[in-house]
Order: sequence, then structure tokens, then C-alpha cells
Amino acid sequence: MTIISGNDELRGCPFCGSIRVGVGASQDMDENHNYIEDGRRWTVLCTDCGSSSSLYLPSEADAIARWNTRASAAGGVREALEEIAAERERQVNKEGWTTEHDDQHDDESLALVAALYATPMPLYDVQIHTNGIRWVDPWPWHRHETYHRYGDGDPVIRVNDGDKRSAHPRRRRLVVAAALLIAEIERLDRACALSASLVQGVQEEGAVQQSIATKQSTSGAERSETETAVREARPSIPSDDFNCIWLYEDGREVGCLNGPQDDPAVIARGKHWATTASGGDA
Repeated sequence: MTIISGNDELRGCPFCGSIRVGVGASQDMDENHNYIEDGRRWTVLCTDCGSSSSLYLPSEADAIARWNTRASAAGGVREALEEIAAERERQVNKEGWTTEHDDQHDDESLALVAALYATPMPLYDVQIHTNGIRWVDPWPWHRHETYHRYGDGDPVIRVNDGDKRSAHPRRRRLVVAAALLIAEIERLDRACALSASLVQGVQEEGAVQQSIATKQSTSGAERSETETAVREARPSIPSDDFNCIWLYEDGREVGCLNGPQDDPAVIARGKHWATTASGGDA
């Protein structure tokens, strides 16, 4: 190939950035080894790094146009993240995959569906039986399977029209998979937060019960000490000939009347106290 000329319309080399770029033509010869001017095939070549447009086109203008056509700049990370966020929002608002919906799928099915969207080739669960193999589509929300006998050709698994995986281009499937993974991560976070809250609640309830038990134990000990003190404070009865009438108020012993068992005054005073303490007539 011979470089015919540079051209002001040519853009710089997309690989090395050089502006030393020219249009080249093939050196076709006739049977007499003379160069053929008509019918040449054209391309563009960078004389610094040797990159070319590879294709030999029928005209110089075609070669220049092909060289100057560049792929648009790849989207940055932020653009990809925005697409994933938009897809997640679409899943919630249009598909109805709300947090309540996702929380019901605690069987890892969201992660499985994301994997099936992301995989570049079909995935099947192969179940081996005595006389054949069953190929099962692992898609968790419906089942497709076919039976493959030994010696037969490769099985064909027919998928429902409702399966959207094959309807999307590769990049779109990856965006859907990423959004589903986010949904699964958020579901796990909510489940962990709920578990932590339940554990904390159980611990707090246990602490309350322990506090109540401690107070009851302390109260019981105090009551025991009080009763012991009351018993010790009771006047001793010198003999069985004396009558002791214990006086109660609000269920507590507040005093006693001592005297001979047959002393009418002691008995009468005890009856009078009981009537007064109960709110009766004096």
C-alpha cells in the first residue's frame, strides 16, 4: 500500500493521538505489472503507530468517513449506577417489587434470578436418573424441564413467553441483574436489622424480669426480717393461764392484750379493738 496523501479532513489517530495520518491506496497491477489507477481500494493509516482502518473501501471519501467515525465515549461509572438505580425504581413502581414483596422472598430467589440474568449462557439443573437425565431450568418462579434419554441429542428446553431474559440485550440484562442484587442486599439488611431488634427486645425483657425477680426477692427478705422483729417484740406470755389477744390493723399485728384467760375485761377490750379497726361502731 502506498500513502497517497494526507488530508485535512482526517482526524488524529484514536490510539496514539498522532496527526501524522494519511489516506492509502492498494497497489493493484495489471498483467503487465502496471499500477492500476482506477479501481483502487482505499484505507487510512497512522504513520506513527501503524494503526489503520483495516477496511479497503472503494473511494478515498469512504475511507476518510470510516476513519473519522468513532465510537461514542463510554459512559462513566456514575452513568451505569444511575441506570441501575432507575431500573430498581422501575421494578418497585411498575413491577410491584416493593420492600414488602421482596421480604417474602427469603429463599435467596432474588439472588438466583439476578445470577440467571447475568450469566452469559443458559444454566440448567441436571438431575441424573437411572434411564435418563432431566434438565431443569433453575428459574425459581416457574419450572421448565425436558427429559433427555441417553444417546439422544442435546435437549431443547422451551421457555415460556413470559420469560423476559432472552428478550433483552446483554447490557440490559446486566442492569436488571445489578438492580436485583441491590434488592437482595437491601432485603438482607432489613432482615438483619429485624433480627437485631428482636434480640435486643428479648434481652431487655430478660433484664426487666430479672429486675422484678430481684425486687421480689428483696421484698420477701424485708418482710421476713419485719415478721421476725415483730415476733421478737411480742411480750412473752408467762403461762397458759394468761390470754393473749393479738390486735390487727390493715392485716398487720399492731399490739396484743394480755391477761388471764378468763378475764372478761381483756376479752371485752379485744372485741372493742376489732370492731373499731374494722370500721364498725365503737
